[in-house]
Amino acid sequence: MKTARQQTVLVLGANGGFGGHMVHELLSNGYQVTCLVREPTQLNESLIGIDITVIKGDAANVLDVTQAAHGCEILVYAINMPYAQWQQKSISTLEVSARLCEKNHMTLIFPGNVYIHNPAYRQIFNEGIAHQPVSRKGKIRQAMELRLKQASDNGAKILIIRAGDFIGKNAKNTWLDFMLKKGSSSYKLSAGTKRDIPHTWAYLPDVAKACISILNAGLPKAYNDFNFAGYQISFTEIAQTIERETGKKVKISYIPWWLFTLLAPVVPFFRELKEMRYLWEQELNLNEDKLKRVLPEFKVTPIGTALREAKLI
Repeated sequence: MKTARQQTVLVLGANGGFGGHMVHELLSNGYQVTCLVREPTQLNESLIGIDITVIKGDAANVLDVTQAAHGCEILVYAINMPYAQWQQKSISTLEVSARLCEKNHMTLIFPGNVYIHNPAYRQIFNEGIAHQPVSRKGKIRQAMELRLKQASDNGAKILIIRAGDFIGKNAKNTWLDFMLKKGSSSYKLSAGTKRDIPHTWAYLPDVAKACISILNAGLPKAYNDFNFAGYQISFTEIAQTIERETGKKVKISYIPWWLFTLLAPVVPFFRELKEMRYLWEQELNLNEDKLKRVLPEFKVTPIGTALREAKLI
C-alpha cells in the first residue's frame, strides 16, 4: 500500500469551505493534491501559493474528471451547489465521480449532512438509524448516499463524514454568516425560531482533520460513514460566547420567515431557505461514539476560537 506521500488526491469543489479545508489538511498529512476547478484564475485566496496542481474543468464532465483523476487513488467530492440547482444537477454530477471510483477502485470522500434525518423522530441520531428525510433536499441527499452505497458494492471505497452546519474561514454562504451581523459596538444574531433549542454546528478545520485521521487509520469496510458531532449549542449559548470573547453585547432577533414565505413565489432563494425551517424548530444532534472509537483522543476547537478564526467575530 502506498504511503500518504505517494498518494495523490483529486479534490472537486476546492473553492468551497469543506473542499478548501480538506486541501490544507491533506497537504499537512503529506498527500499530493490535484484540484479540478472551473476557473483557475479565480481560486479561493487560501489556495493561492500552496503546493497543489490546479486543472481547469467541470466536475459534471466525464472527460474532465477522468483526466484530472489520472494517477489519483482518492477523490474528495466537495461540490457545493446553490440550493436552486440541487434538483437538476446533484445526482447527475455525483454520478460522474461515482462511476470513475467504481471503475478505478478509488476511495471517494463525501461530506454528509443532517438533511437525511427527521428531527420529529428523535433528538440524537447514530449511523445505524434509517434515513427519513422530510424535505426535497433531504430526499436528494438520501439518493446521493444510496448511490454511494451502490458504488461501494461495485469496487469503490466510500467515506462519509456527517456534520451539522459549517463554521469556517473561507466558507461561503454558511447559515451563521447569514445569521450573525457585526456592528460597530455590538452584534445582531438572528435565531432560527427558538433561541434555546440546541443546534448542531461543525468547525470545518476540525471536520477535515477528523476525516483525514479516519482515512489514515484505515477504512475497515467498503462503505464507511461517521458522524461528527461538533458543537451542539443554542443561539443563547452562541450569544454568550460572543459576549465573553469580544466584550460586546449581542442582540438576538429571529429570521423573518414570514418574509421568505411572502417572497418565495418570486425569489427562488427564499423558497429554498424556507424549506429548511424545520431544522431550526426541532433539536437534531449527532452521536459520534463510532468516531470516538477510531479517534479516542480527538477534540474539537473551542467554539470561541472557532468563531474568531472563521472571522465571524
